[in-house]
Amino acid sequence: MLPTVIPISYGLRIFEIPRRQGKGYAAKATNLAMDYAFSVLNLYKVYLIVDKENTKALHIYKKLGFHIEGNLVDEFFINGKYRTVIRMSIFQHQYSEMRKKFPPEANKTPEKSSVIR
Repeated sequence: MLPTVIPISYGLRIFEIPRRQGKGYAAKATNLAMDYAFSVLNLYKVYLIVDKENTKALHIYKKLGFHIEGNLVDEFFINGKYRTVIRMSIFQHQYSEMRKKFPPEANKTPEKSSVIR
């Protein structure tokens, strides 16, 4: 008998308003999503794709423990040109080890002044 394959797919997109960039919202949102993915959904692996030229996002994802898996060359056609994206991932055991060293701040309730309006 062949094993049953159950396709599971979840998605998350993070877009920041330019005036809100640099305040840590993307890192906090990604932390919350990773915590939910590994703690609640019990996923084995989380991956993402990011534009190769988005150095700020690449820095954030590396800081959060994601590792580069490879490039998807000319994956998207945006504003008249093809864009290469980088696929990055983190496994549940890597996330768990990282959380032992650096507990997530994202689980704290935000102060009123930090709520996006």
